[in-house]
Parts: sequence; structure tokens; C-alpha cells
Amino acid sequence: MSSSELFSLSSYHYDLPENLIAKFPTDKRDNSRLMVLDKNANIKAHRHFFDLPDYFNAGDVIVLNETKVLNARLYGSRESGGKVEIFFLKPTVNDQWEILTKCGSKLKKNEKILVNKQVVLEILEFKENGVREVKWLLSENIYEFLEKNGEPPLPPYIVKSRGENEKITSTDQARYQTIYAKEYGAVAAPTAGLHFTPELLNTLKNKGVIIAKILLHVGYGTFSPIKEEDIRNHAMHFESYELSEEVAHIINTAKCDNKKVIAVGTTSGRTLEACAVGPKIVKASKGETNIFIYPGYQFKILDGIVTNFHLPKSSLLLFISALVGKDPLISAYQTAIAENYRFYSYGDGMIIL
Repeated sequence: MSSSELFSLSSYHYDLPENLIAKFPTDKRDNSRLMVLDKNANIKAHRHFFDLPDYFNAGDVIVLNETKVLNARLYGSRESGGKVEIFFLKPTVNDQWEILTKCGSKLKKNEKILVNKQVVLEILEFKENGVREVKWLLSENIYEFLEKNGEPPLPPYIVKSRGENEKITSTDQARYQTIYAKEYGAVAAPTAGLHFTPELLNTLKNKGVIIAKILLHVGYGTFSPIKEEDIRNHAMHFESYELSEEVAHIINTAKCDNKKVIAVGTTSGRTLEACAVGPKIVKASKGETNIFIYPGYQFKILDGIVTNFHLPKSSLLLFISALVGKDPLISAYQTAIAENYRFYSYGDGMIIL
């Protein structure tokens, strides 16, 4: 494959029938289907997610992302009465946040926004790409307020596919969140983790599999399309992460003992690779990362991944292509389409070993 093809965004396209976009989650989390692939994306089996423990041995490590999704979408009004849709992106300092807004006309500096007839936000300044810096004005904790008044930030393609009468349902409140979510900070779910149940985690533990938990707060940039045709020119968004001393020890011991380290989702995978200080060694750290993994990247820690089926031309698809190769992965996706797998955030999963 030529370098121009390898780094061309157009090469990472595939056509997906609209009926294969998963509008809703399965009745039970681990009833999703599971495609099993090797490192060359050769399909080894078609299973279900509850079969996942079959592919782990005692001493292997599975890495979960404990980030918790905000109810980041909030509907309010201007003092003049006009409606405003607010999307919370991330906190900055001193009760200040970055947000995106939709409304009939441009908001003004120092303007107030109301929710349930309470003044909750003040516009402080305007930033690039439509981002507003605002101040949270209530004494009530913002996370608790959003939990009661906001909506889960479902991806736009799910909301669009559902139609006007079922954009957000009561099911989404629980199911667009992993069962092990711990710390608020994400505005999109680490979707590979949505398949896990307490029973499945217990089965893994009873088999001797070590469960390690890291943190990466998934940002709004996960929805943002890559705009550069040469993928090497894409600027990845920054996301906050943390990998503890305890988890670093677990990972380094497993690598030393030739045990598998399997990430659940590209967010866990990016965190592991961002913390790598050499082949088979990670260092505990906390901060922000914009690591961008695409074909040509040499993995230092990751032995495999549990993941979903990703959008064409997305940074997530490029990540998986870096692990198994672009053409083999697209071929596996074509098989998944022929086999009627469900795609994207609420869709089916795969494990690559």
C-alpha cells in the first residue's frame, strides 16, 4: 500500500446501511454480539459478549475507563424568553465552564441563561469554534443539577435516526453509562464498556483476570469529524486522564510476565499508550493527552482491544486500523455488515487479540 493511500482519509470509508445503526441498546448489556478477530483482522468466531471471558487467561489484564458521562445537554431560555440549547463541554476554573449553544440569535457577553425560571449561567466570553466561557451561578452542585435536569449526550446520529418522538428515552439515562462509571467528566460514553454487566466482571475475576481501572474523560472532539485529507495533519483534541501507581504496577508486571493487556475501548488504549515510557513499560501520570494513533503507530503496551464498530473516517476507526491494518479491518467490517451486526455506540462489539 502506498503512503498516500495509507494516510488518505478517503481510504477509511465504508458504506453502512442505515438500518444497521443501533438506535437503542440491547435488552441486556452483554447480549450484544461479539466478533472475534486476530491481529490481522482475520475473523475467528461470531459469539456474544457474555462469551468474552473465553478469550482471557489467569493473569491477563483488562483495562476499564471509569469516566462518568454528564447529562451534558440542557434546555433553557434567555431572559428575553428565547429558547437556548446548552451543551456542557468541560470545567475550566472557579465554577466556569466551556459550553456550546444553539439559539435563535447570537448570545451576548454578560447575558444570563435560565433553566426552570432560575438564572443558572452567565456568558463571560466567546472562544473559537462557537465555544462560550460561562460562569455557573447556582449554589447547587452542577453535576447534581445536570443529573436532574439535563439529558444524556447521545451521539447526533442516534438522535437523528430515532425521529422526533423518541429522541431521548428513560432507558438512555442508565444505558449510556457503564456500570463501573465513577468520576464525572465525559461528554460521550466509552462505548465498548457499555456491554459489561456485574456478572460478566465477576466471571472474569473468578477466572483470575486482573481488572485495572484508569480514567480518560471523553471529550466532545470524539464527535468531531477529521477534516484533513492527509490524516497526519489532523490535530487531536486534548482529554484529561489519570493512571495510578497501582495500575502502572499491574500493567508492568503483566508485561514482564508475558500476560495480555487488553484495553476496553480506544479511550483506555489511548491512555495506556500515552503513559508508555518505553516498550512494555508505563509510568503513573495525570494530565491531558492529545495522542493520535493511526496506521504506522507502533504500540508499546496494548496487546489487544475490546471495541465497537466505528464511524467511517473517524479517529476511532484509524486507531483500530493501526492495530490490525486498514484493508483487513474494512474487510471485517464488510463481513459484519453482511452478518447484520449492529453498529456504533449502542451496537455490537469485537475483540481483537
